[in-house]
Amino acid sequence: MDAGVGARIGLVVGLALVACLGVAWGVGGLVARFGLHSLAGFDDQMTQVLKVGYDKTVAMNSLPPEFRRFWFSPEFRAGYVLAMFGVVSGILLVMSTVGGAVGGFMRMRRNISA
Repeated sequence: MDAGVGARIGLVVGLALVACLGVAWGVGGLVARFGLHSLAGFDDQMTQVLKVGYDKTVAMNSLPPEFRRFWFSPEFRAGYVLAMFGVVSGILLVMSTVGGAVGGFMRMRRNISA
């Protein structure tokens, strides 16, 4: 086993982790939203984050009023959450690939008879 094989194993494990994490977050969100009705705090935090981002964007340049409607729409919120999941997934994939490469490098056989 060398670093390349370890990196491929780490990538596959990372992809499985991202898939399981996505399913767990999706099911947990559905249960929390529609079963337990307990996402009011999350909605408030999301509204505050979007308002701060909108205020910063408007301060940099003027925007048409349609932009405000889009920024606070449910579709934008869903896209924002999916984008953040994509960032977390990318970080997990990089970390698992690097970890697999380091593990493969550590298990690599070395010729000492030189």
